[in-house]
Amino acid sequence: MKIVVCGNYGAKNLGDELILQGLLETLKSISPDAEITVMSGDPAETEKLYGEKYHIKAVEKFPAGIRSFFKGIFKNSATKKAVANCDYFILGGGGLFNDLSLKAGIIWGMQAFQALKMHKPLIIYGQSVGPLNDIGKFLVKKIFSRAKFIGVRDEDSATELKKLGINTEIIVTPDLAFRLEVNPGHQPEPTVIISLRQLESFTANTIKEFADFCNWLIEERKYSIKFIDFQQGGLGDLNLHAKIISQIRQKNSVIHLYKPLNSAELLEHFNNSDFVFAMRMHAIICAMKTCKPFLAISYSRKINSLIKDSGMEKYLISHEHIYAEQLKDFFIFLNDKKTEITEKLQKLNTSNLEKLKAAEEKLIL
Repeated sequence: MKIVVCGNYGAKNLGDELILQGLLETLKSISPDAEITVMSGDPAETEKLYGEKYHIKAVEKFPAGIRSFFKGIFKNSATKKAVANCDYFILGGGGLFNDLSLKAGIIWGMQAFQALKMHKPLIIYGQSVGPLNDIGKFLVKKIFSRAKFIGVRDEDSATELKKLGINTEIIVTPDLAFRLEVNPGHQPEPTVIISLRQLESFTANTIKEFADFCNWLIEERKYSIKFIDFQQGGLGDLNLHAKIISQIRQKNSVIHLYKPLNSAELLEHFNNSDFVFAMRMHAIICAMKTCKPFLAISYSRKINSLIKDSGMEKYLISHEHIYAEQLKDFFIFLNDKKTEITEKLQKLNTSNLEKLKAAEEKLIL
């Protein structure tokens, strides 16, 4: 069996890489001998990360704009051949269709349309959908209505699709990153992980409030801090984290900035820390996976949906109004409830894995 997997892979986003690895684990569990080709923004890097363990090959995505057309015009023969010869085309997660980026919806829509044009069975797995503007609704309805299998990662996405009149059965399943195993960690050092996302609403005052919180953690609570970048490159997290670090009074040995290279390294950081304050969706998921008390800072519906479906609403705030005193109060609250939160997350992980296995049984290839 030959399977082509397409998504925002090879784009230096750790969240998307966690999704891909979870999907590869799923596919190898269902069909161990499957020949898998991943469409990637960086095929060489994707093969380096997953080639040996999962025996995959990687190719370029189909061009979806003028620059990518001229960049890929001499490279797409391998992509066309892989799709033309595949038995299934999987459009993998995560939040590829929403009103935060019309461009993203068009890019991923064009990948799916190319597969449909070649009459390939389309599987959509691990997506978040919405909110959508009119163009997004048009794209999503055109694509999802032709899918043979649809798996979304939250109830809100399923509701959005049903409103569009999608008649295919819609399976709601946890994010594919919950499929990954976590190695036992050692006794965590007193460390707080912070993982933020660059937004226009992050004003100089918001940065100051976060810096004040960090100074309190270091000076009053005697914690060190790990800033973890989930998105590298042009719109990455480094710039925002660096601005906060510039306002922290003590830096030597208590402030660390990490850009993990793979999921094992990433999960190890979370496993060996105590608390997590995060905007990045997969930083929140890593906190859940490693059973670390966390505060989720929402900037989009997918964060709200993750927290709501997990029954963790007490641990969610909006990104629009962040104050140091509020963050301090949450830290104290998380510290007081640490045992209770850990036990709840252990049960959540067990439940999520059961749901993922149940979804796998329906994904018959």
